[in-house]
Amino acid sequence: MIDHKYIYLLLGVALLVVWVAFYVLRPDMHLKLWRTSVVGAVAGPLAEFWYFDDYWRPPMLLDLHFFSLEDALVGFCIAGIAALVYDVVFCTQLTGGVPRYRNTFAWFFVVGMIGLTITSRTFEVNSMLASSVAFFGFAAIMIALRPELLSVSLLSGFLTVAVLLPIYFVLFDVAAPDYWPSHNKLSGTLVDLTLPGSSIPVLEPAWYFTWGMLAGIAYEFAGGRRKVPRPQPDAAANTSGG
Repeated sequence: MIDHKYIYLLLGVALLVVWVAFYVLRPDMHLKLWRTSVVGAVAGPLAEFWYFDDYWRPPMLLDLHFFSLEDALVGFCIAGIAALVYDVVFCTQLTGGVPRYRNTFAWFFVVGMIGLTITSRTFEVNSMLASSVAFFGFAAIMIALRPELLSVSLLSGFLTVAVLLPIYFVLFDVAAPDYWPSHNKLSGTLVDLTLPGSSIPVLEPAWYFTWGMLAGIAYEFAGGRRKVPRPQPDAAANTSGG
């Protein structure tokens, strides 16, 4: 069994492998991948201000007390992965021609931070549950303004979970099966539920699904872009000269 202080770092490394694969597979999406990932690297450590209070407190190898490199790495990777997974799987590219909602999206961030503080500190709603509901709500608003993003949002959520679950099962059910019981703060709460046959909290895939719903369409929503099928290389060009 692996020492628990390495598990969170290993999660970040595993996600980084996926991130690099996306980077290699989609060189045309480098700008989108970098922009969304940098946002995640900043937001990840900020979010732990709430999550450490009522959800979990993982042991970390690279904890600098005021800042965790593991948080930054995981936030960096999962933001980019969730934003790009639909494009990688369905071979889409971005075009313009639709309204931008950059200011609206900026307000989501402000409202989200204030709302998370109020719900978790004043009403004592678990911060992971509150943030999942917020992600879902923000995605719903974006879809109301851009209905064509509905399928992209839902599939991005499912695909994000599909990427994460195999990594989670290996790390938390095989390498360190006592990790979650040792470090989560859900015991005795209404959300103290785990996946069948696993120690992984149900809130984990729920959070990743709603995050995928939001991150999978945020770049397009804010920047006035839409996804279209990526042109395939001309078959004749592939066989010319041969």
